[in-house]
This record gives sequence, structure tokens and C-alpha cells, in this order.
Amino acid sequence: MTEAAFVRAFPASSPLLVSKADRTSLMADFTEERICRFLAFRFRLCLCLLIADLLLANRSLLGDIEITVNKKFNTEREEMSKEKQRPRESFQADPKDRQRKGNALRITRPVLLPHGAASAVLREGTVQSVEWERSREVLEAVLAETLPGAIEIDPAECSAGRFLQAYSDGRKIPTGVVAAIPLDWSLASGFQRTVLKELAKVPYGETITYGELAARCGRGEAARAVGAALARNPWPVILPCHRVVGAGGRMVGFGKGVAAKRTLLAFEERCLDETAGCIKKRQNG
Repeated sequence: MTEAAFVRAFPASSPLLVSKADRTSLMADFTEERICRFLAFRFRLCLCLLIADLLLANRSLLGDIEITVNKKFNTEREEMSKEKQRPRESFQADPKDRQRKGNALRITRPVLLPHGAASAVLREGTVQSVEWERSREVLEAVLAETLPGAIEIDPAECSAGRFLQAYSDGRKIPTGVVAAIPLDWSLASGFQRTVLKELAKVPYGETITYGELAARCGRGEAARAVGAALARNPWPVILPCHRVVGAGGRMVGFGKGVAAKRTLLAFEERCLDETAGCIKKRQNG
């Protein structure tokens, strides 16, 4: 390597070389390989210095970006925290919210049944459920706890309430009346809805087995699935799951207890007998 070439590679202005004597010493010692490594090191050093200059020049810009990112992250985190704390829409909605929606949630005054007492729960005109407990006192306590702030209405103000009153009075209720009650069918889906639709067709004072109801739903082997669907019936009494019995008429599988099922069935049978007796007397009289 000539001195001229070495000078071109390492000019006197280079911060890494100080004098001509240094260049002459290096030219004597450096091999081609060591020169290549030295050049690579110099290139990396210059690149690092360039990057450092750019970072220092744009430090304010990077700071603004960091602040913006942090603000966005904190905002999203606060929104997620509020979403977790926000109560899900349910029957226990805030009373002010219900008032803004026109007091959509209503419950009928408890109606005494042959077994216990029941109230219909309505939202915007559709029946959400029938709450049924072993006594009026228990029912009122449950409603006060689970449906605080709901507006109590007279049973005569809605079809579901009139149904409960008629049932309590011992009147035979045609299946057509049940079909006309505006139940919120969005609460039941799939096979359960099919089961409940067929259940609504079981006449007053009659019974059907789980297997027979399964057959009506097109799945004769699904007696247990029918029982599971009935266990989640939101509208007991109106949709008469108490009229579904085990094979041979056995009293099995009722959420309110077998005694409640027996009581309702005996009540319906007695009311039918009394009605038939009255009709016979009028005919003979």
C-alpha cells in the first residue's frame, strides 16, 4: 500500500490520526485485512454519531409522540375500567334509568294461588317472567331484593295478571288465551322454545308425560332434554310445566317441589268437576 493511498484513506483531518508520523507508522504496521477492519469500525462509529445527532435534534418531537401515546393508553385504560364497573343491563337497573325509559319495568301485585303466590314481571308490555314463591311474604321479599324500584300495577292491567287472577279463581282457561299473552320469546331459544311452545298447548286439567312432550317436539328420545328445558321455564303457571308428569303419571321433576305440582293438578281437577257439576245442575234444573 503506497503512502498516497494511505493518505487518501486516512486524511490528516481525520480525528483518529494526529500527524504525518502517525500515518507513516500505521502504514508500516497495517495489513490489508487490518485496514478493512479499521474502516468498518470507522464507518460504524460515524453511523452512531449520526444517529445520536438525529436523536438529539428530534428529542422534542419524540417527547411529544411519547406524551400522545401515553395519553391514549391512559384514556383507553380508564374506559376499560369504567366498562368493567358499569352494571350489566338487568332487572336491577338504576331507578333513574328506568324513569328515563318510561318506567318500563313493572310487576303485578301478588296473586294468591292454590300453592303460594305469583307476580308477572313486564318490560315495555312483554312478560319477562312469572315470579312464584311459596307465600306472599316470601314473594314480596324476593321482589324487593331482585327488582328494586319496579312499579307495582294491578293484575287487571295486563293479560298476564288477568290470567293469574283467573287461575286463582278456579276458572278454566283455554289454550288460546295463553297464546295471546305477549311473552318475551327472546328469552328462550332453540329446543327450549320448541318445548315451551308445545307446552302452551296442554289443556287445563290435563297432563302429559315428558316422553310424549318430547315426541310432540320431534325428538321422542329426548325426555331428559325436555325436563331440562322445563326447569328453565321463565313463565310457570302461564306455561303449565306442572302438567308434565313422569311415565305412568308419576309426580317427578318440578322446581317448586312435587307437593306444589300435586296441589295445582288437584286444584284444576276439582275446578273442572265443580264446573261440570254446575253445568249439569243447570241442565237438570
